[in-house]
Amino acid sequence: MRYKLLIGPGYFLALIAWPLLSCKEQPSRYTDYVDLFTGTAGDHGQLDPAACVPFGMVKLGPDTDPVHHSGYHYKAKSILGFSHNRIGGVGCRGAGGNVRIKPGIGKPGDQSEPYIKTTEKASTGYYAVTLGSGIKAEMTAANQVGFHRYTFPQSDSAYLMIDPKSSFAAVLEHKILKATTDEITGYVRAKNVCDQGAYTTYFVIRSNKNFEEVETREEKLYCLFKTQAEEVIELKVILSPISVDQAQKDFQALYEGVTFQQARQKAERAWETMLSRIETEGNEEYKKLFYTSLYRALLTPVNTTSSVSTFKGTDGKIHHAEGYVHHDSWSMWDTFRTKFPLIALIYPEMMQHFVRSMENLYQNGKYDWAGPHEPVPTVRTEHSILFLLDAFRKDINVNWEKIYPFLKEEMDSLPYKTPDNVLESSYDKWAMAEIAKQVGRTDDHERYKAESKAYKTTWNKYFKNINDSSDIMHGYGLYEGTIWQYRWHTQFDIAGLIEGLGGKEESKNQLTQFFTEYLYNHGNQPDLHVPFLFNAFGAPELTQYWVNKILTKEMVQHYGTHKKWDEPYIGRIYKAAPEGYIPEMDDDDGTMSAWYVWSAMGLYPLVVGAPVYQMSTPIFDKITLHLKGGKTLVIESKNYAEDSFYIHEAVLNGKPIKTREIDHQAIAGGGNLVYILSNAPRENDLKTKNK
Repeated sequence: MRYKLLIGPGYFLALIAWPLLSCKEQPSRYTDYVDLFTGTAGDHGQLDPAACVPFGMVKLGPDTDPVHHSGYHYKAKSILGFSHNRIGGVGCRGAGGNVRIKPGIGKPGDQSEPYIKTTEKASTGYYAVTLGSGIKAEMTAANQVGFHRYTFPQSDSAYLMIDPKSSFAAVLEHKILKATTDEITGYVRAKNVCDQGAYTTYFVIRSNKNFEEVETREEKLYCLFKTQAEEVIELKVILSPISVDQAQKDFQALYEGVTFQQARQKAERAWETMLSRIETEGNEEYKKLFYTSLYRALLTPVNTTSSVSTFKGTDGKIHHAEGYVHHDSWSMWDTFRTKFPLIALIYPEMMQHFVRSMENLYQNGKYDWAGPHEPVPTVRTEHSILFLLDAFRKDINVNWEKIYPFLKEEMDSLPYKTPDNVLESSYDKWAMAEIAKQVGRTDDHERYKAESKAYKTTWNKYFKNINDSSDIMHGYGLYEGTIWQYRWHTQFDIAGLIEGLGGKEESKNQLTQFFTEYLYNHGNQPDLHVPFLFNAFGAPELTQYWVNKILTKEMVQHYGTHKKWDEPYIGRIYKAAPEGYIPEMDDDDGTMSAWYVWSAMGLYPLVVGAPVYQMSTPIFDKITLHLKGGKTLVIESKNYAEDSFYIHEAVLNGKPIKTREIDHQAIAGGGNLVYILSNAPRENDLKTKNK
């Protein structure tokens, strides 16, 4: 029986893949607020409505014509089929889109099918649409199984098109190993995001109906059959990074006999359980944005562990996951900033699995971008050292001795080619100095501490004095940013930044200029933390003002990913709509979503790697965080309104907080955090007018 795995070697996999196996059906609350179509219209998030479970390897959803970054464009008029894996909002052409399946009637072909937009539905763990042919398509998922349900009209010429070489990025190799009237197996090897590295996906397709014939045309399979009116054809597509044989074994161990409806209910319960870790009371639109954003932050990394606790490493070899569930699929250059600090606080049990996975990634072969033997679609892994340090300082176990030599090797090969390289690498060196101190490596601590401060020469040369070249995207070789936007990216040395800017008052004035002249770019990562720097510069009322404005009001934004626009965007940055983000603002694998979650709660990890949160104003009347060890933190906002968001007093467990930052341990310990708000700053009237 499947349940025996709960006391056997598959315990951890079963725990993650099938949460609440024995729970009774419960009414949804938080999942009802998730809008899977937010951010799915073009380059306004690069997101998709695919069905999946939390951190699930299978993300089964529609590929529209034309195919967009993660397969889907809300405004497209037709669908090419339904594929099984993808990463949301990561730029280039994305990655995944494998094993595309399209149902049809009439002459078999791979042309796209029009669909009836009013029939399209998506909820946590479920997607449905009716095609122009009258076929109703429904999708749900488990960790490594995509469940298809197609309701056909009566037809003598029904078919399923199966494309073994579909991919959002370049395909390197594909092969059908077996094609019978009831089972199809094969694999596809494809490039990763921005055509970096490669991964291999093995698949098994099973049908509840024997096909009359299976034909091969132009490297695609066409499964032909007849249907009665309202006949339901169900497919189960099993993926494995290891082999077809392992896919078969995993299916038998974990998913045999699971029906479409059971899988859908389990997926929805899993999402309800995850989202209910944070309860909110207040504005309904904000709740919709909040839970949609929280959902987007819980999609990767994905569970790649087999039913016998094995996984494919980036060295191409098969390894055993001892006492944890191995995960892959990283986008660390973005996600270290917001997503993983959020997971460390709210889902520490998951963060422990991720840390163990990263430890093994270092051992098996960690590449800055994807390597040649990735198990699943992935992006990049820079700044993993900050991810590890931040987790450690929030009570997640890290085996420093196991990975210390690999960390040193990485630190000694960091890039220093461009000014932004220097700032980014210096942040990593700061983390290495902190780790060296933790493990008693005094010489290394002093060395890396000194190297982390060496950024000052570059900062003084390029960032200290602002001129006409400071507002040029990619100026001086910068990666997707300007001198203005990168100059604040020394948050690991705030004292040094203040000194370089000429003191707190001058720092506040220059940061105010940055915002009032519309130089801030929320569409990309380098300056995401900047609104919270006002706290450090002695002007917390400006953090409160600008964070609230970004969350709830119109902003003027001048920048795309690669250039400054001739005409600015003026409007809300976050909207519960298909055009959910400003133009060219990718969600970047949950990074931007996690920024919203943090800021909506009135907290932010300004210095990733330090167990301290900056405080701003929550946009809810009440927030309840269910934390590690059964602890509960209740955050209340007294007098919050559209124009009442300035903090006059913050009180934790009856004691006033004198600064506008709070330690992680104070949060993790639970209790009551109360904000007393007003429509004017506590000490001085706001000097910065709302432009």
